[in-house]
Amino acid sequence: ENFDIFRDKGIEGIIGKEDLEVNLSKIKEQIDNILGQKQDLGKGKINIHLFSDRSEYEKFLKQKFPNRFEAYVKDNAIFDQNPQTLEKTIANYTPTMLSEQDRQKAREYGMDVKDAEGMVTQIARANILSGVAHEMTHLHPFFGGVGNVASPTKWEQEMVCEFVGEKVRTQQGNQEFRQKIFEQAQHQLEGQNELDLEKDGNNWEKFDAYERFFYPYLEK
Repeated sequence: ENFDIFRDKGIEGIIGKEDLEVNLSKIKEQIDNILGQKQDLGKGKINIHLFSDRSEYEKFLKQKFPNRFEAYVKDNAIFDQNPQTLEKTIANYTPTMLSEQDRQKAREYGMDVKDAEGMVTQIARANILSGVAHEMTHLHPFFGGVGNVASPTKWEQEMVCEFVGEKVRTQQGNQEFRQKIFEQAQHQLEGQNELDLEKDGNNWEKFDAYERFFYPYLEK
């Protein structure tokens, strides 16, 4: 009862309403357990808008957040908490078909492209739930109501949300995919002469190798 959900037709074909509602409740409980603090929503709502069409996603952002549109449109998922009304909103764009970039990634990870295309529904479903879990974590009171203000470093908030999102993704059936990313990240890190997590953790632009490595490393 705390989730007001919109799905476009593409998302409806990937995950059913009841399936989504059951998993949202589980995800909320899981986030509370991971962060060690219960988020009491009371009668409050989290508005969740799920899109498979990028143009519709951008149209929604422009109408809902005209003043923040330029910042929000850069990402495939956003969270927002209105400082006056405290209205909570999550919007997520998840492609439901493999792009050419996805096919190339599949080849890089040693996956057969036909196998990857056969798994597209499973992958998209995991991506949807992972993306929502990531953004729900940003909205958690654990972060002291920081709201829409980004943390100075990725370690302070973004990577906690990354951890939760990737944990959910793996639980939803993408264990093999996560293992491939883990192995690739290992090779990337081995190729670096010097690792300085404190220094590099302050640089949002040079964080890719750590970001891929972070969740599976902690999970192991």
